[in-house]
This record gives sequence, structure tokens and C-alpha cells, in this order.
Amino acid sequence: MNEPLNNRVTELELIVTHLQNDLEQMNSVVLLQQADLDAVKKHLANLEAQLAEASQSDDSQDPSEERPPHY
Repeated sequence: MNEPLNNRVTELELIVTHLQNDLEQMNSVVLLQQADLDAVKKHLANLEAQLAEASQSDDSQDPSEERPPHY
């Protein structure tokens, strides 16, 4: 009678071990995704700064004084 209980406990321990392994793998993936997301946010901020800088410098130029591209 004690044998089925031991088998059930052993099976549950195996399931918990597999779930812990899966959880660790998912945690690693989430950490990598967060690092990628942080890098994308930083790159986006740099691009936004470059765009703002470019739009400010374009406003200061007078289009009538700009040389045509064929010169």
C-alpha cells in the first residue's frame, strides 16, 4: 500500500524538476529579450536625437542659397 504512494511522490518530484528546468529556461529567454529591448530603446533614442538634430539644422539653411545638385 505504501508503494503506490511512493510512486506518486516520485512522479510528482520528477514533474516539479522538469517544471523548474522549464522555468529557468524561460527566465533566461526573458532576460535576453529584455537586454535586446533595452538595446533597441537606446538605438531608437539615438535615432530620434539624430533626427531632431537634422531637422534643426535644416531649418537654419535658406533654400534659395542652396546649390542645386548638378553643381
